[in-house]
Amino acid sequence: MWCNFSGPLFSGPGFFWGGGLIGLLLKILIVAGIVWLALRIIDGIRNRQTSGDDKDHSMRILKVKYARGEISEDEYRRMREVLDGRGLPT
Repeated sequence: MWCNFSGPLFSGPGFFWGGGLIGLLLKILIVAGIVWLALRIIDGIRNRQTSGDDKDHSMRILKVKYARGEISEDEYRRMREVLDGRGLPT
């Protein structure tokens, strides 16, 4: 065979569904699935941690626009209520 895996992970009789090319492909698919799942979990954790930062960032932008005179006081108050969850956009 063109590759020789040794060690407890890839050796032993009947490891998963046999050896050869099909067994090697199945092992690669299983490892790739585990890596994919781990990356999805890590991405989900990151998204939950940054969700509060997005609101703070939006509030800072809103304050800057109001300070520059780009929006009126009524617009500022309405948008702030939407960001705080007290109002719905119209």
